[in-house]
Amino acid sequence: MNGVSLCAGCHTFRTQSFHQNPVWADVWLRENRGSDLELIRTTMNEIQKWSIEDMQEKLINDIQAYFPNVFIGKGVQICGVGSVRIEDGSCISDDVWLNVCVRDNRPRLKIGVCVLIGRRNVISTGGTLEIGDYCILAPDVYVGDVDHNYQGDINKPILIRGTTDLRNLIIEESCWLAMNSVVTGNLTIGRGSVIGANSVVTRDVPPFT
Repeated sequence: MNGVSLCAGCHTFRTQSFHQNPVWADVWLRENRGSDLELIRTTMNEIQKWSIEDMQEKLINDIQAYFPNVFIGKGVQICGVGSVRIEDGSCISDDVWLNVCVRDNRPRLKIGVCVLIGRRNVISTGGTLEIGDYCILAPDVYVGDVDHNYQGDINKPILIRGTTDLRNLIIEESCWLAMNSVVTGNLTIGRGSVIGANSVVTRDVPPFT
């Protein structure tokens, strides 16, 4: 079972990795807590006393501290939490990954009031991404405004060609994105629209479509 993750910057706190791999945990603590070995040992001793369930509860509580009126499921990961805004009454279901590539503590990923983010959704932004009030995202939906640059010098691996940052993706209020749909690019989905299961959307969608 995966644990909840709260990623600040590029650091990910994973309960399962800590519990099953103390060496990995020691490396993480050195990188994130400094070189104070006594502090590392003390923290490790405390961690070893926790069960996976204890860690999950603690980390869910850590996320809830940022979003006190939002339901947070198990296995949720939020990377760049300082740039994420989630309004009251929303639900972030199990195993969702929210990712902000530009982590400058400005509001770059916004989720409105009473939004349902279904299980295993991936939502990623390199610019700004907004999901309006009362939207429903079914399980296994991908929403992202950032892509890898695949054009240009074909002799360079795609991995080092950079990404398409600074786009804007907006899903207006009261939309429904059905299971396995993909929404990607620099676009707006108009209010009240329905995106069918297994659809791939790369351009604007008028309201009430």
